[in-house]
Amino acid sequence: MNTTFTDEEKLEYAGMDYLRSGVKEPETVYDLYVNNYPFLYLPENLRLANNVIYFSIRDSWNVDWNHASTLINQFPKLKKLYLVSNNFEVVPFSASKLTGLEELLIENNRNLHIERAMSEISKLKSLKKLALFTLPYSQLPDEVLNLQNLEEIWIGANDSLDYEQHFKILKKMKKLQALTIVEFQHSRLPKGLGELRLKELTLEDCKKLDYEQVFNDVGNFDSLTFLRIRGTELEYLPENIRRFENLKTLKLIENRQLNFDSLSEDLTFLTNLEELNLDASDANPPHKPASPHRLPEGIATLKNLKTLILDNLSYLDLYHGIDLMKKLPVLEKLSLEYISDYEYGGNVFVLPSSFSELTTLEKLNLNLTGPYTFDSLTTLPPNLTHLSKNESALEVFPPLILELKHLKSLRLKENRLTEIPPEISRLKNLVHLDLSKNKLEDLPDEIAELKNLRFLQISENPLSEDEEKQERIRKLLPNTVISFYY
Repeated sequence: MNTTFTDEEKLEYAGMDYLRSGVKEPETVYDLYVNNYPFLYLPENLRLANNVIYFSIRDSWNVDWNHASTLINQFPKLKKLYLVSNNFEVVPFSASKLTGLEELLIENNRNLHIERAMSEISKLKSLKKLALFTLPYSQLPDEVLNLQNLEEIWIGANDSLDYEQHFKILKKMKKLQALTIVEFQHSRLPKGLGELRLKELTLEDCKKLDYEQVFNDVGNFDSLTFLRIRGTELEYLPENIRRFENLKTLKLIENRQLNFDSLSEDLTFLTNLEELNLDASDANPPHKPASPHRLPEGIATLKNLKTLILDNLSYLDLYHGIDLMKKLPVLEKLSLEYISDYEYGGNVFVLPSSFSELTTLEKLNLNLTGPYTFDSLTTLPPNLTHLSKNESALEVFPPLILELKHLKSLRLKENRLTEIPPEISRLKNLVHLDLSKNKLEDLPDEIAELKNLRFLQISENPLSEDEEKQERIRKLLPNTVISFYY
């Protein structure tokens, strides 16, 4: 495999694998997900999964955690470990074995003994991110201070948590720059937040919180570059958000009451924004409204904006939206997943012909947008390197894609494709191709001409269960990591 890929690229391109893939083709697995495992022992074949970078196990109450720890300890490249809704009392790993672990999440484990857990966690010298929420504890053990490289911590979803004590401890952590608070159930946070000099702050499902007070407590507004607010009933953001002049990332997710007109004015003060995420942050009426929803006009003033996420927005005026985007000189990434256009309704839309004028665009997400998206286009933005159109009921491979000479990653997962055209060989720069969950009986011989292809997902197609076809595809693509199983 090409050694120039970063671990993040491997996770992005190889995709998430479930247990069947981990057992039948362990050498292809980088991101392994185990959910609701009903048996006592995890499969021994997982010991061969030597490339695993990210491992998640959740809702697996019957597992023998002593046995599980011997497997987890044998993932030599493990960097991310997520343990969700399980029932162990002590953490199922040895810090001395996981010397490269950078992220650890433990969520919703009612049996965890926090002091014993932190005794082991505190030995993870490479740890940069620690998430501890929905856990039975009040005070953060002092051993957390041994995590001298910790940059980010998640806490919350726990009514007994002593936040003031947490803030006092976190203040002593010299490299800490990111804090996430989950499901805080009161209007005011205890004292100490402003003393942390945070660069990144996330407030998730904190519906009762007085956000104006929080923004005042942050104190040093010059240091904050990342703000994420999710799951509120806010109609308007507090006006003091306009003081965050150095904010580069603003994520407003699942805030269904948010007023876009007010937000428009807020954006004109945040001129350094490079990423704006408005995922599911608009009213979602059960019936078609009298007029279309319009994106905030203030988006057009964000001349440094590189990433725009508009997923799960409904009844949009897409023509107006594209006109705003055309005023963004450095826009590189756009996500329109599961949105609906006012003209067509539902979660189906047709891109306006002016969309092809977004010539700076490199990454485009059109998942869950139906099969007619390209019908008004004669060409796609010419500099696209990443295109995703999963779950869109495609029955025919869109021919416009074949003109994208810079394309590196193509995702067409969970459609209705029955064949791939031989002309796919024109995508000479393709590194990653996801065709899983379609109706493919075979692949064309011309796929062998994709000399740069390093990752291919082809699981849950008729060909995936045919060993002769598996062998044929392996011979066509000898340098490609191929996943036949999910």
